Amino acid sequence: LRGRGVRVQRWRVRERLRIIDPVRRALRSRRTIQHRVYDVSVPNQVWHIDTNHKLNPWGFVFHGGVDGFSRCITYFRCCTDNRASTSLQLFQGAVEQYGLPHRVRGDAGSENIDVARFMIENRGANRGSFMVGRSVHNQRIERLWGEVNRVVSSYFKDLFLFMENTVILDSTNPLHIRAIHHVYLPRINRSVDEFRRQWNHHSLRTMENMSPLQLWTTGILQLPHCQRPLTNVLVQHGYNTHQWDAELGQINPLHDDGNHGIEHFYLHVTSLKETLKSSQYF
Repeated sequence: LRGRGVRVQRWRVRERLRIIDPVRRALRSRRTIQHRVYDVSVPNQVWHIDTNHKLNPWGFVFHGGVDGFSRCITYFRCCTDNRASTSLQLFQGAVEQYGLPHRVRGDAGSENIDVARFMIENRGANRGSFMVGRSVHNQRIERLWGEVNRVVSSYFKDLFLFMENTVILDSTNPLHIRAIHHVYLPRINRSVDEFRRQWNHHSLRTMENMSPLQLWTTGILQLPHCQRPLTNVLVQHGYNTHQWDAELGQINPLHDDGNHGIEHFYLHVTSLKETLKSSQYF
């Protein structure tokens, strides 16, 4: 209407649509998203965990967890697998730093089995220690993934697609996948670390401009001592965040090659081919 030079209040438009086309208006209202009121009153009451597969065609999986009250990222890592053991190690690393949450919300994926077992063993059964539901309704972590896809994943996805379109990368070749993991996994996690720092320190307009980390810290300090998070929980060794291929370790993949890591990728593929060729002679 504005494009036609007609200015009219929104309520008038809604009122006329209700009179002129009540049937279609009713059908449209049935498809509207019903916004739910999110109610978590203290830190560590609920953690939301999930995995993100935007870079899965090249073997990369993001694992993440968010505190429901403060929106603070408790753990966030890019890995080259989606195993339950990996999710558990990352979760336990967050437990060591932030304490054990009362409940965890996740989907029914097999990668959450060990986390669910860990929560039930430490918090008890039949109390919602691990709550299972559809991933699209896990709103705190889904909101985070939207920002991750925009800020982190989109750059690497466009880069890998460019490499495939220019025949630099063959995602069906195991040597190429091994090289791309060695070169780009540290680079992705460097971006992940920077994203996590910025997210946990950015101000929230609806929370008096406090940051997620400030909200979490303030909320924990205001709790009675008996309600503060458990820290004496038996956990395994933390996840190895520096997964470098020893055979390709002669070049640091984090060094700038002036071409978004493509030159490093070329060198590593060539090195792997020469190693494979020499091993065939023996």
